[in-house]
Amino acid sequence: MTVLVAWSLWAQEPEEALSFVFEETVWDFGRINEQDGAITHTFRFRNEADHSVAIERVYTSCGCTSTSYSRRPIRSGEQSEFVVTFDPDGKGGRVDKVVTLVYDGGKGRVDLHIKGRVKARPRTVEEDYPYDLGGGLRADATYKSYGNVPLGGSKSMTIALVNTTEEVVELEVRWLEESGLLEVDMPRYLEQGGKALATLTYLPGRGAESHYGTMRDRFTVAVNGTDTGREIVATGVAVDDLRREKRLGGAVCSLSPVYHNFGSQRAGAVCTMEFTITNEGSAPLHMRAVELRAGTSCDLEVGEVIAAGDTITRTLSLRVTSEGFDSHFGGVLLVVNDPAKPSQELRVVAEVE
Repeated sequence: MTVLVAWSLWAQEPEEALSFVFEETVWDFGRINEQDGAITHTFRFRNEADHSVAIERVYTSCGCTSTSYSRRPIRSGEQSEFVVTFDPDGKGGRVDKVVTLVYDGGKGRVDLHIKGRVKARPRTVEEDYPYDLGGGLRADATYKSYGNVPLGGSKSMTIALVNTTEEVVELEVRWLEESGLLEVDMPRYLEQGGKALATLTYLPGRGAESHYGTMRDRFTVAVNGTDTGREIVATGVAVDDLRREKRLGGAVCSLSPVYHNFGSQRAGAVCTMEFTITNEGSAPLHMRAVELRAGTSCDLEVGEVIAAGDTITRTLSLRVTSEGFDSHFGGVLLVVNDPAKPSQELRVVAEVE
């Protein structure tokens, strides 16, 4: 192991903000073997302020990095240590992680870097393709969330497949829930040990009528005619194509509140609240879709228009049901012609007694 850079904070911070001086702020682990597990480096420093100083906040740039340090104030002239631990699991290739320390009433701040190159360990098929679809077919994912998809456009995602058997298999999509807006492009046959991509593409502009709001599809993949029932799910929200309006300005939807907790309620109770929608933009705001969650009712209607600068008040009600859960979640999803936020949601919850 070698020290890549050795320098103090005198070059980084104004003298009046200086408290901690580190022996180095960058450490290069060099070559790291993923299979060896977590490794650590100890950054040593000294408090050169004329008063005691404590580390107040620590931020890491990655969940693979953790820290250990003294929470007590460090006396003037005292030396201390700050330990950084890096877990290379799943982090093959070059790494450069940052840990930020804030101290001395927010006046002091320093970034500590750890670097290296991770040699990835051999991975099993089960690790790379964790989902068993049956018949020897495995996948790297079974759920895809597309977010907002503009009408007239398309958005594609892929699912990686592998045939773990020693024979060619025949694949067939069997729909469980079909919006008619999702295309699945998947090979009909997959050779022994073969790998392939299934491409899932949402096309919300398809059909004679425009579809606004939630798109949801579910299907299974039968292998050699046998279906194990393992579902693959895709979801998205169809919205206006507002790229031009985003450049020129337009409607701006401000929903308030976006979350409300009705507190403890008995099953069967009906909870009611008011919410507001303000158009803070320069063009009329159109309600393209109003989707209600379980047990929710609302007097907002599709097709309503809010003039620029206007505010409307509407009422939302939630009928509480237990259904074996401690909480009942509801709400309303709005699809509007706001270029920045074309889909917005008011979520409500009640704690079931």
